Amino acid sequence: MSSLRLTNGKIFTGNPTAPWAEELLILNGRIAWVGDGEAPSLPGVETLDLGGRLALPGLVDAHVHFLWYALGLDSVRMVGVESLDQALALVAERIRNSGPGEWIVGDSYNHNVWGMEREPNRYDLDRVAPDHPVFISSKCGHTAWVNSKALALAGVTAVTPNPEGSRIDRDSQGEPTGLLRESAQGLVGSVIPDPDPAKACMMLKRAIGIAHSMGLTGIHNCEGRDSLRHFGKLAREGELNFRVVHHVPADSLDEAITLGLTSGVGGE
Repeated sequence: MSSLRLTNGKIFTGNPTAPWAEELLILNGRIAWVGDGEAPSLPGVETLDLGGRLALPGLVDAHVHFLWYALGLDSVRMVGVESLDQALALVAERIRNSGPGEWIVGDSYNHNVWGMEREPNRYDLDRVAPDHPVFISSKCGHTAWVNSKALALAGVTAVTPNPEGSRIDRDSQGEPTGLLRESAQGLVGSVIPDPDPAKACMMLKRAIGIAHSMGLTGIHNCEGRDSLRHFGKLAREGELNFRVVHHVPADSLDEAITLGLTSGVGGE
């Protein structure tokens, strides 16, 4: 709905000299008129009576990783998990509904509330997932918890060096414990198969719907090539009802320059 007339509302304008208005007119997706009294009534423009309700400008989140969030909606979510056993039960449940050897990906684990005197390790995951590779990112996003199968598929061993500025946690024998800090997460994350593009776009649309329900109408997105590709597909097909500003990560900058991406490329 690109044109709409709002009436009988308490509309916050953001203008310090006239912060409130009763009516607002949107034409072709842009605010054309706002004020008290009666907004212009134009043919073909639907009128919505707010019944005295509050209307706010759309919110914009200035730092998100939106594709990561969208794909996470279908992952093993550990928000609210209060113990290691509960976390492992979620992994085991997902395995029961997965194909042989399928990757199990999760997020948002927080061992600080599990009442443990140690951090979780790969052997914990091995108890429930000996044959499925597992990758679970922490609540903060700066640590990944993986199992032995995942380490083996990624070729991470006792002799694997720490990536610059990050760390592979190791035991007293130098063996990886299953915790990967900062960019070391990519050692395993890079071997997880990319999602099917159609599914990625479907999950983006689902995530956008959730964002809309919370008042978000735009984002500044900090992600690389895959995210740009999937958002671009939605935009070309007229299915992107969301404003997105992409910030290119430093490690993708050369690629972006080669592709000719510059500030101002894109549309509404």
